[in-house]
Parts: sequence; structure tokens; C-alpha cells
Amino acid sequence: MTCLRFLGGAAIQGAHGAPGGRAGQARRVALLALLATARTRAVTREKLIAYLWPEADAERGRRLLSESLYVLRKALGAGALVSEGDSIRLDPEFVSCDVPEFEAAVERGDLESAISVYAGAFLDGFFERRRLADCYAKALEQLAEGAEAAQDQPGAVGWWQRLLAHDPYNSRYALRLMQVLAAAGDPANAIQQAEEHASLLERELGVGAPEDILAYAEQLRRERLPAHGEVGLARVQGVPATALPEVRGAAPVSVGTHRKVRRRLWVTFLAVVAAVAVVTIWPYGPRPAEHNAPPGIAVLPFTVHGEGLDMWREGMVVLLSTDMNGVGGLRTIDSRTLLARWREQVPETGEADRATALEVAQAAGARYALLGSAVAIGQEVRLSADIYDTEGGAQMGTVQVEGSLDSVLGLVDRLAVQSLGVVLGQEASELPQLDLAGVT
Repeated sequence: MTCLRFLGGAAIQGAHGAPGGRAGQARRVALLALLATARTRAVTREKLIAYLWPEADAERGRRLLSESLYVLRKALGAGALVSEGDSIRLDPEFVSCDVPEFEAAVERGDLESAISVYAGAFLDGFFERRRLADCYAKALEQLAEGAEAAQDQPGAVGWWQRLLAHDPYNSRYALRLMQVLAAAGDPANAIQQAEEHASLLERELGVGAPEDILAYAEQLRRERLPAHGEVGLARVQGVPATALPEVRGAAPVSVGTHRKVRRRLWVTFLAVVAAVAVVTIWPYGPRPAEHNAPPGIAVLPFTVHGEGLDMWREGMVVLLSTDMNGVGGLRTIDSRTLLARWREQVPETGEADRATALEVAQAAGARYALLGSAVAIGQEVRLSADIYDTEGGAQMGTVQVEGSLDSVLGLVDRLAVQSLGVVLGQEASELPQLDLAGVT
């Protein structure tokens, strides 16, 4: 039995491990994803060709599809892909897939099983991505409302937390989480939730929090008991803290544990940056001036949003510069040189407008510049990068990756590969694999 996973990233697992080589090419993975979202229904060859090879004429498109089907059948087994006239479908007797498993669980009302299957967003660039995400959100909301109706206050808090982690800009979810926290006897965290949500909206979207959130937070402030009489969520109706639901990917009710986790992650992050710096500097010393050197790309200090991310501002310069150097004939501008120029030209705040940033990159000898940002929400982080041509200032493309804070080095590798793809005009699958953790 072959297992296909497309929620939270693409993975193919056969009886003898993950098939590699030609079967793992991007368009062949996309072909499997298209068939997976159709469940047991067959998809016409014409539709598959139009989606995967829109630039090809009819004859070439059919040839490319036939070749891909041959490669996949060889890797997954002859029975995995079934031809029905001029259409193709997956055979569930030979192939299991998380997408139909998720949808089937939702249809039969087994929402907790559906939530456990949904490991993350569907593949980017597919229409089904939004539909499946909305289905996941609806299932979470039904579970949250069901827990409220059953007077399961800790459970309701957990489900609303997961829902807000899924869509952190949704003020309705934020207000409902505040309400269940207050009902569970934890107004302090309800007020903190209002403050964090207001800060997020202002920082990321440039808008204020809705009036109902502000008014409810003010009401809770007026109603709060003295500090010595407050009751935390873990003590509501004698419920021990260990009985609270585990909430993967959502901010915990107590901010103390969250800060301890972050502190450990930042120590790890700093250790890797330091190791990379040693590998880069010693024993080779500074890079000499290069004549007739290949095109250079400058990774500029990141804009950061989130508690404890200040070290990422310059740390990302070191990590990405190391990751990308030498790939595809590109060279990265030495991070020490770049940071020295940055400190000379940019105010002490560390923030610069685009024109100044590109000026720094060009002065350092870079043909291309990467301007990035890191945003942390709960225990999730989103890394984004805009790539520019410094000669004309034109934006060449934007890339973005997201995931858990404890997988930050893998996210940096993915961001590096996607950024290189923009500069080199290549698919990510055509570039070499990067392993930042390996330098340590």
C-alpha cells in the first residue's frame, strides 16, 4: 500500500520507502495531488494536461502525461493508477491518501479524526487549498461550540485556540476565545488575548481591533477580582493542569511555558548562527576581493515581528548567506561586509526603506538583493522574502514558507531554495538540496 500525504506538505511513502528520482519531480507530485483531490472520481487526461502543461500542444501534452503515468506506475505499483477510457483515477485498494481520509471523516461527522488527519495546508497553488482549509476551520468551530454546549470549558478553550492559530487575523475567533477563557475563570488571559490580537492587527494589517473586542476587554478589566482571589484555568472545577487538551500549533493558555519553549529555541538558533559564523570565518579568514566574480546576492537584515525575534534580524543574514553561497553559480555577499555597511547607513533602529536597502546591497557589490521578514504567531513562524534586481530596482519575485518554530532551520533551507529559484529561473526541484543543520 502506498501512502500519499498532501496536507502540511507533500510526502509519498511506498512499501519500500519513499520513491525518489523521476517520480518525485514537482509536476508528477502535482499530478498525484490532482488525482487525490478527486478522491475515487476519474479525471480526464485533457484536464490534467491543461493544469500541468498549459504551454504544450495537444500531442506533446499527451506524451508528457503518458510518460509521467508510466514513471508513477513503476514507482507506486501498476495498480495505483487506473485508466478508465480517457480518464485517470487513484485506486484506493492500492493507494491511501490523507485528503480523502480527511473529507470522509468530516462527512461521517467524526470531526476529531478529521482534525487529527489535517496536518497543515494543502499544496500551494491549488484551488483545493482554500476549500480544505475552510472545511478544517468549520470542523474546529463545530467542536468548539460542542464543547461549550457540553460545559467542557477547558476543551472549548483548546478548540478556539487551534482555530485562532489557524486564522490569527480573525477577530470573531479572538473574541470567542476571550469569552470562553473568561467563562473558565481566566479573565487575565482573556485580556491578554485581546492585547495580543490588537497588536497583531496593528502591526501586520495597519488596522485597529474591532470595538467589540476592546469593549469586552475593558469590561473584564472592571470585573476582575483582586489578584489573590483569581482562579486560573487549570484549577477550574478542580480540573488538574495535566487534564487540559493538548493543542498542537496553538498558543498555550499559560504564557510561561510558551516563553520557556521559545527561550530554548532561541538558544539553539544562536548556537547554529555562531557555528555557521565559525565555519565561514575560520580558518579561511575574510574573503578576498574578487575580480570577474559571478553575480552576487546580498541577504539584508530581516524585519522581525514577534516576541524574542530580535536576534533573527541579523542572524538570518548569516544563515541564508551560508545556505545560498555557490549554488547555481551565484555567490553571496560576505555577511560581515554587508552588516558593516548596513550599520553605517541605517539608523540605530535597524529599519530601512527599500531604496536604502537596495543602495546598501549595490554598494556591497550585489546584483541581487533579498529583503526578508520573520513573523512569529504563537509557536508558528512565517518567513518571507522579496528578491530585487539592484541595477533597476525591479522586484523579481516573492517567496514564503511557514511552519513551527522548532523547525526553523528547515524553513531557512526551503526559503533559500525558493529564493534561488526566483533568481535562477529554475524549479525548486531542479536545485540541490540544502541542509543548514549540516554545517554544525
